[in-house]
Amino acid sequence: MGVLVALALAAGCTTGPQTRARPSAAPTASVTHVNSQLAEVELQAMAQRIVHRRERAVRHRDLRAWIADLDPANHALRARERRRFANLVQLPLATYQLDAVPTTWPGGFAARRFRGTAYIPYVEEALQLRGFDTAPVVTTTGVTFARVDGRWRIVSDDDVADREPDGSRNKPWDLTRIVVRRTPHALGIFDAASAPSADRLMAWTEQSVGTVRRAVPLRWPGRVVFYALSSPRLLRGMGTRFLDRAAIAFPVYDDLGRPTRRVATRVVINPRYLPRTERQGSYLLTHELTHVALARTNGGTPSWVQEGLADFVATRGASPDWWLPSAASVARARRGADAMPGSTFFGDADPAFEYDLSLAACAVLAGRSGTGRLWSFLRRLSAAGFADGDAEAHTDAVLGAMFGLDTRRLARAAARLVVARGS
Repeated sequence: MGVLVALALAAGCTTGPQTRARPSAAPTASVTHVNSQLAEVELQAMAQRIVHRRERAVRHRDLRAWIADLDPANHALRARERRRFANLVQLPLATYQLDAVPTTWPGGFAARRFRGTAYIPYVEEALQLRGFDTAPVVTTTGVTFARVDGRWRIVSDDDVADREPDGSRNKPWDLTRIVVRRTPHALGIFDAASAPSADRLMAWTEQSVGTVRRAVPLRWPGRVVFYALSSPRLLRGMGTRFLDRAAIAFPVYDDLGRPTRRVATRVVINPRYLPRTERQGSYLLTHELTHVALARTNGGTPSWVQEGLADFVATRGASPDWWLPSAASVARARRGADAMPGSTFFGDADPAFEYDLSLAACAVLAGRSGTGRLWSFLRRLSAAGFADGDAEAHTDAVLGAMFGLDTRRLARAAARLVVARGS
């Protein structure tokens, strides 16, 4: 159980979007120097023609067309784009669209040798994974066009990268050469170093989908996209606090820069905690898939409810065969508890105890009134939280109405269960 306990300390984190709006002051709709003789609409039309050719290249799996408009002298750019093309054509794309929008950056952001003709529009990429995303995901990046030997070319894709919405370049197919695997209910994204684990992870994911579908009485698609790369770079880009998590489930929104709705929930597995055995894989993936299944309730409930339920499902209802609290948790629980863990920094200060206490709280509620009542508690609490936008304010009221408890008494009972289970 040692490795499983270690996974339990780090698993089951959900995170919201980390984005910033497009800058309103720096971009401009005017272009100077040579481009001043051309109408802005003509420049945009030029960029549109080029990006639309690249869009068709992906649809037709035509590498030559994809790189035809790149600067022949920029070997690093061409290498990146070859890799990205190889990645894109592996994905099950329901939608892939590229559009150069009218908003632009000043040409001064371009390399000096291109500033006389540089045109840097926002290029929006709309990408939807068939069977997994309910709508396309729009990512906005700045692309530099300039004249090279009398012809308009893409000469850079990163001149304004540090001014783009967070996460614009943090998808697996942006970072490395990927290996894609597909099963009936899962899409796995690996790289060359992690690919040897693909078969077992895909099999364990299928098993975990079945476990979650049987245990969670909520409607959810029953499908998941997960990333299992060998580098922590993707996790680091989401926030350094996640580097200590075994995995996280995170929402994907329709527009990274200006999100309006969630279109999917994905899972990232930390390479440090890549499961090696079926038991480890079943626990970790079931926990994260429970977060996927609970995604619609996440914004209306405290973190301890989400994490406790994810562990409740992953441990098969807090079964003694699956749940053994750590010695540190038991020692901490012996001192008692007067409150459930807070949401803002859940799992940061004392992860072992906070996860165990949350699981124990769910087990206490299920033990008093049955698992059906536990899931009704989630629905009722989530509805109250979404009604007024306060995920924390209604817990005592709902606990009192449904179980005759408040969070203080629940925390005390949960601490006693942690001690009893760990003794």
